[in-house]
Amino acid sequence: MGGIEVKVDMDTRALVQQLEQAATKMTSAIASGLNKSARTARREAIKVMARDIGRPASEFKSATPVIRRASPGNLKATWSIGKRMMGALPVGQFVPVRSALQGSYSGSTFKVSGGGSSHLSIERSFIMPGKGSGGKGLLFVRTGKGRNAIHAVAIEMPSTSMAQEGDAPRQTWTKIAEAEVAKNVSTAVGLAINGQSVGIDEGAD
Repeated sequence: MGGIEVKVDMDTRALVQQLEQAATKMTSAIASGLNKSARTARREAIKVMARDIGRPASEFKSATPVIRRASPGNLKATWSIGKRMMGALPVGQFVPVRSALQGSYSGSTFKVSGGGSSHLSIERSFIMPGKGSGGKGLLFVRTGKGRNAIHAVAIEMPSTSMAQEGDAPRQTWTKIAEAEVAKNVSTAVGLAINGQSVGIDEGAD
């Protein structure tokens, strides 16, 4: 005589649907917290960047675009900082020597010919009139003989300051982002657990 088999069974479709909905709410809540945190860190990093560079943030706005927002399918908020060359004249002192457009220059936090220094002094430089640096023209140094052997002197670009982990803009981004994520994600997830709707954060950058 064969054995007897018994079983416990149920229709799990409704439960699976509820679990899927709960998972969607959770990932939406996490994405919302990440986006809010990244926006706050970006704003504060730009303020520090402007102080370091010595120019208003509006002048390098194109190099600091808005955050690429996280989503339930991609829990990562990303900020891509680009390159923006800005002339050094507005944040230093040019002293005419040989002519009104030829002389010496002294300034801070500039990059020239691939090098860099917290303070830069150039004995021989010249200004090329034009639209650069708010209409003041661009500052150049000669790197050799020949008409094209010149190099523009520029302020440190936003991408350079953020690439250096020890610089204030990068440290500000990291510190604020970490603190904001701990706070905002926890709050958003808590709201979701309590049954409140938490959509993808669409606040202004």
